[in-house]
Amino acid sequence: VQVKGLVRIRLLETVSDKPYLTARVEPARETIADEVEAEALRRRLISQFSEVIELSDSIPNEVKDVVGRITSPLKLAYLLASNLQMDLEQRQNILRYDLIEDKMKVLTALLRKELEILSINKTIDEQVQEKMTKKQREYHLRQKLEAIRTELGEDEATS
Repeated sequence: VQVKGLVRIRLLETVSDKPYLTARVEPARETIADEVEAEALRRRLISQFSEVIELSDSIPNEVKDVVGRITSPLKLAYLLASNLQMDLEQRQNILRYDLIEDKMKVLTALLRKELEILSINKTIDEQVQEKMTKKQREYHLRQKLEAIRTELGEDEATS
């Protein structure tokens, strides 16, 4: 089951748990303390996410255009958080911050880690591909050599 929240709230007190859970809550405001820092973090997140898209096979390139057009730091933070692979604890960690800059700093660290993982995976894939290409080339050359020997009337026993 996937749930989409409309607004972030803070629990004030639990009123009842029967027949279902009820509580008194208040909206948890999300604010920006420093507009310049928020803009710098927004640009950094867009840059990092663009790199992730380049290295990832699972995220379509069109998402890069959508992310690049988002001007709201909060919307960007939540969009990236919803599209990154992370566990529940990491998601909760992002939600607990009232300052948008703090949410963005957490995402920056997560994207940095994701970039490292994707980079290592790319290196491994390239090494595997290189080995496969070498083995395929050797097999192809052996087949050619065998065909040449057959054409010359030589067989494996005489060589």
